Amino acid sequence: MKRVLIAALSLSISLQAVSIKDLFEDLKKQPSFKLDQERVKAANLAKERVKSSFYPSINLFASYEHYNSPSNLRPLPPTEATQRIKDKEPLPFAATIERIGVKASMPIFVKSLFSLYRKAKIDSKNMEIRKRLNLLENEALIVGLNASWIYLENLKKALKARKRSILKIYEDTKIKADLGRAPGIRVDYFKEALNRLDISINQTKIKISETKSKLNSLISLDIQSPVNMKKKEDIKEGEFFSLKPIKYAIKAKEYQLKAKKEDLWPKLSLEAEWSENRTPKEISLKESMNEGYGKYALYLSVPLSKTKLTDIQIAKTALLKEKLFFAKLQKELKAKAKNLKETLSLTKESIKLAENSVKHQKTLLKYAKVAFKEGRMQMEEYLRYEENVLNAKASLYEAKMRYWQTLSKLAVIYGNDLERIVE
Repeated sequence: MKRVLIAALSLSISLQAVSIKDLFEDLKKQPSFKLDQERVKAANLAKERVKSSFYPSINLFASYEHYNSPSNLRPLPPTEATQRIKDKEPLPFAATIERIGVKASMPIFVKSLFSLYRKAKIDSKNMEIRKRLNLLENEALIVGLNASWIYLENLKKALKARKRSILKIYEDTKIKADLGRAPGIRVDYFKEALNRLDISINQTKIKISETKSKLNSLISLDIQSPVNMKKKEDIKEGEFFSLKPIKYAIKAKEYQLKAKKEDLWPKLSLEAEWSENRTPKEISLKESMNEGYGKYALYLSVPLSKTKLTDIQIAKTALLKEKLFFAKLQKELKAKAKNLKETLSLTKESIKLAENSVKHQKTLLKYAKVAFKEGRMQMEEYLRYEENVLNAKASLYEAKMRYWQTLSKLAVIYGNDLERIVE
């Protein structure tokens, strides 16, 4: 029994010890964050792949070839063929040829490669920004859901407190009704009021379960109650961080367009090849032959394909769409940031007003209870005082919830890490 109590106590302490910082840290262990890390790695590899295009490409090869008539092991000039015949040497021709060698190629000047590499670097930076933005958005979701959970738990407590308050009056009224000193209709009124409270409590429990499920889907910690939150630093304003991925996307598409245009430039490349060519001893040959053969060459190519011009138009359209999207998002974020800052300021004031309202309504309820017991107040009017206290508390808890949700959304827009702002 003692062990069970100690284990339960340890579990309770461990659950209470969880902080909002723990939730943020746990977020970095989730598959969504690891997936973003892999996307960053993929973008870096894509950059390295473009960079490798500047280096020589080397291929080893080997072949076994059989022809229906003798073929040359290597090109043979007429002067060499004449001399071989004169010297009674075999010509390098055979039906079966084995080759082994190496091929190498390297771009000397391919203008578009430079633009493609710059684009790949921008894409890599963009993926880093997107990883951070996704993390900030998930942190904001955690703060928002935790704030909703706190609101619902407080609302449930307020509903239960009101139920206890009405239940006490109900019990006194029932005794009076049983003694014939109060009309029985009052008992039914109180029963209905208590029933409506039970319905509200049950609905609140359902919402708590849904909110808890959403929060636990973001993290691996199985928390059973919301964590406390306290603001420790203000939001640092500046450029809209949410626009950064679009800025990088525009820059990448500019380099993409440049690369498409540069595809029309002449390309200069170097190629080299060396092979050892051997024929096994055949009926027509006294012995096998080995012939080495190699070359190197500079190639200049000029593309004249109409599809290159179409590719340029497609790249221009993609760039224009990205720029228009940026302008649209910038306008929306500007309006949203202004609204969130105003809402944040007004919500702070709402919290102060709601706190005063709760105090006043509690005081009024005390007087209402006395007046009702003394018969100077109707039952319907008394229930309105009970409801006013509940509504005042609900408004306070809702304002606090809205404050955290607004703060977290504003933090994402400006790229502020909520680990720095919330503790």
